[in-house]
Amino acid sequence: MYGIVEFNHQDTLTFFFVTINLSENILYLEDRAGGKKPFNKVIPVVDIKEVTQLNDKSIQGIYFNYQGDGYRFVEYGNHTISIFSRLLAQQYFLVA
Repeated sequence: MYGIVEFNHQDTLTFFFVTINLSENILYLEDRAGGKKPFNKVIPVVDIKEVTQLNDKSIQGIYFNYQGDGYRFVEYGNHTISIFSRLLAQQYFLVA
């Protein structure tokens, strides 16, 4: 699935267009900008910390921390958050 991730590293906040894949308890975030703004991350689901999901009428999002960096995914009309949330819940169940 495709999404936008807001990546907070130290004092720098950057947005990336990514492909989001979850497979065998690993979250893969892969650059969709054709190398213009490279961003590729491999994150073990078990190491994701402080997961928060926001669901209100105006915005939906998923937030978490991994190795001191903040990741924020926001809905922009393609149902990414509802699908991603369901997949994360399944992965957490598998590793718990």
